[in-house]
Amino acid sequence: MVQLWTTANTTIPGINTVQYAAGDAFGTKIALTGLPEHGVIKTITVTDLADQGAAFDLVLFDADITGGTNNAVFDMADADASKFLGHIAIVAGNYSSFNDNSVATQNGVDIAYILDGGAMTIQCVQRGTPTYAAAADVVFRLTIDVG
Repeated sequence: MVQLWTTANTTIPGINTVQYAAGDAFGTKIALTGLPEHGVIKTITVTDLADQGAAFDLVLFDADITGGTNNAVFDMADADASKFLGHIAIVAGNYSSFNDNSVATQNGVDIAYILDGGAMTIQCVQRGTPTYAAAADVVFRLTIDVG
């Protein structure tokens, strides 16, 4: 039986208004808490208020990590590799662009996880070269099958 659970909208913290390079840490690490302790991530939706439509990855971990420095090349610490759950690629072609914002949906993510205490750490990594207008320009939401 499918039973879906959705996270609250989560703003990627630490974004700045300086142009990013592909491979840069996109914001600071995100600690998602209060998640179901087990499930399968099915879908992610992204809202981009600056209409940059840039590709980026969400790199998922089952414990806290040494996060990257915003707008600097992300280099996952070797000690964090064993915490890696998977990654979700948001590609530029997934965005629908409107007058001054855009949205993207990535279905079929299918990343199963088990968390101790319902906490997941996420580090976003840029794959494009966007420049955002404000620190709160990019928001995402995960839909998880907990059935």
